[in-house]
Amino acid sequence: MRGKSARLFMLITALTLPPLISASELPKCASDAAEEFKVPALVLQSMAIAYGWDDASNEAKTKARQRGQFGPMGLFEPVIPLIARELGVSQSSLTDDPCTNYRGAAWWLMSRAGGNESSDIWLAVDRYYSGHGAHEGSAPLKVRKIYDKIRPIEGV
Repeated sequence: MRGKSARLFMLITALTLPPLISASELPKCASDAAEEFKVPALVLQSMAIAYGWDDASNEAKTKARQRGQFGPMGLFEPVIPLIARELGVSQSSLTDDPCTNYRGAAWWLMSRAGGNESSDIWLAVDRYYSGHGAHEGSAPLKVRKIYDKIRPIEGV
């Protein structure tokens, strides 16, 4: 029975973890956005994996839009007008164009408007998901776990 339990545990773990992708699989435009706004690329990648947009069904994407979350980075509807104005892009490009969505998310993550008032990237990630009343919610914790799994081991 021990062998079956171990296999069942491994199967459940494999099915519940998001797929891990390498840094080269992050779209070039997302890497460019990370570089432009000085977001650590692996943090942006971890956020994208955590949100799971690329693997989401059309039904899940429709539900996300109904909740007011848009694109691969799940930009929240209330911040879209400000991001669009600051980046000089249309609101529809932020919601409909993945590359513009990555760029908008990177700007929001690193801007004072998005709550980044220090050099603490993890506080910025927390505020990205929970606003200025920062608290450790499940989304930032999920991002951190993914980051810890995909970051290269130092000294290797």
